[in-house]
Amino acid sequence: MVKGIVVDTSILIDDLRLTAKSPQMTTPYKVLQKQYGKVYIAEIVIAELFVGQSSREKAERNRVVRLIGELTKIKFNQSMYQKAGEIARDNQRLDLIDALIATAAIHKKLPLATFNKKHFENIRGLKLFDL
Repeated sequence: MVKGIVVDTSILIDDLRLTAKSPQMTTPYKVLQKQYGKVYIAEIVIAELFVGQSSREKAERNRVVRLIGELTKIKFNQSMYQKAGEIARDNQRLDLIDALIATAAIHKKLPLATFNKKHFENIRGLKLFDL
C-alpha cells in the first residue's frame, strides 16, 4: 500500500458537488481516502476551493472547511517554490498553481490524482494516479 496520495482541486470540487446532492454518495475522493488513508493537498488548493461563488454561502463554506480539515496539508519551503517555478517555466502550458501541486506530489514521492491529467502529463518525476 502506498503511504498516501496527493489530490488536486478537481478531485475535491467533484466531491463537494456530488455530496451536495447526495451526502452518502461514493465519490472518487472517498474511494481514494479509503484506499490510501492519508490524502494530501498542496496548501494552495485551500485558496482554490474558496474561489468558487458557492463558497459565499455559509453552509457551503462550512462544507469546504470540513473537507479541508480531513486533508493533510503539504507546507512549502524555498527549494519547493524554486522547483515549482522551474516546472512552470519548462511547461509553458502549465499554470503556477498546477506547478505547485505537482511539486507537492514530487516532494512527497506520492502519486497525484486529478481529473485534469493533460495539465500534468509532461512533468518529469511526477506519477499520475489512474482514476
